[in-house]
Amino acid sequence: MSERRLRTRFPMNLDAHIKCRGFNQLLQITAQTVNISSTGILFSTKILIPPDTEIEAKMDWPGDRPDSRLMFLEIRGRVIRNEGSTIAAVITHHSFRAIERSRPLFNEGARRAVSPAMQITSHKEHLWRAVCAR
Repeated sequence: MSERRLRTRFPMNLDAHIKCRGFNQLLQITAQTVNISSTGILFSTKILIPPDTEIEAKMDWPGDRPDSRLMFLEIRGRVIRNEGSTIAAVITHHSFRAIERSRPLFNEGARRAVSPAMQITSHKEHLWRAVCAR
């Protein structure tokens, strides 16, 4: 199979929560990211989502220091294929959001709790710029 990716993918293993519409209801699925680029993302999950399904996903974004402000990445996109236990999606919109409480959004014990008043470290922005530049 020839390489279909236009951007470099970075391996990232993050807990993700995916929302999509299916069977006339809103589905909420737990997944793990496998890799991510500025234009696409690959998830590993037990429930496959059909191609052309619109999705929304949220995942904690890793901090580089214990005192860094907690953030999450929110994406919207469309599933382009699923193979085995993986789902590949094109990213149509992304945004970073600060978690406005003193604990992580999804992984309660994953990181040390910090005050929402802490300054956002530039590491997260640099990491995302590196992903987008490839």
